[in-house]
Amino acid sequence: MTNNNLFITSISIFIVINVIGYGHNNTAANTAAESVLNIPDDVIVLEGHTGEVSSAVFSPDSKKIVTASWDKTARIWDAATGKILQKLEGHTKAINSVLFSPDGKKIITASRDTTARIWEAETGKELQKLKHDDYVRLVAISPDSKTILTTSLDYTARVWDAATGKILKKLEGHTDSIDFISFSSNGKTILTVCWDKTARIWDVSTGRVLQKIDGYTDHFSRATIFSPNGRTFILLSLDNSVRVCDGETGRELRKLEGHTGAVLSAVFSSNGERVVTASWDKTARIWNLKR
Repeated sequence: MTNNNLFITSISIFIVINVIGYGHNNTAANTAAESVLNIPDDVIVLEGHTGEVSSAVFSPDSKKIVTASWDKTARIWDAATGKILQKLEGHTKAINSVLFSPDGKKIITASRDTTARIWEAETGKELQKLKHDDYVRLVAISPDSKTILTTSLDYTARVWDAATGKILKKLEGHTDSIDFISFSSNGKTILTVCWDKTARIWDVSTGRVLQKIDGYTDHFSRATIFSPNGRTFILLSLDNSVRVCDGETGRELRKLEGHTGAVLSAVFSSNGERVVTASWDKTARIWNLKR
């Protein structure tokens, strides 16, 4: 490579880095970035946020997308055209996560301003404000769209009525940050996975702990995953272990042993019969759960 070519290559790299790293508030810079990176025609870029985008999900019918940002707003977009439909304003600090309700009628956001908020998906109108004692990290909603679950750095998870915003249950017992929350497929139980090295199954109607899953020597990774039918879930830990658990009771069904480094991700096959895991031990492994 000649000195001239090396100089041109260095300049090109600098332009790409500068446009991507510092030009997110500048339309001309974004256009230049797309030109340099040759973004394909079949990619729609959703532009408008003025801060990092923390979360993005499709609506149940895949016709809309909602995004959440550290600019304190969430935005609803037309998934076919990329046109902005609604701007959800009201949070006073960064929004950490966002989701649609399963019926597509509501949007729920979680923010560092210590609140989660319920919005009408069609109009963008704020319907309810759900208050924690510290910033809210995650939100989930029951399969019937009637109950909302939130978790916060106050180490609690809370169950709310989606229609009224009234708190129904306060789930207490974890001693550190909760990194994963989910309703079971029938909506009767809740799974929480925490940095305190435990996972818990809770009864939604009573708020009582049905099962405490512990015995780990290191923290869970955040890659907890349910099987396609919701009957089982997998817990991954930085102690190299992989456990298959019953989706309703949390009872351990099987322990997958063999990795010699932390297991960072797992994905079920479409029929739920196999799992592929990826690890720091430089291997991925395919497990047959039917054996």
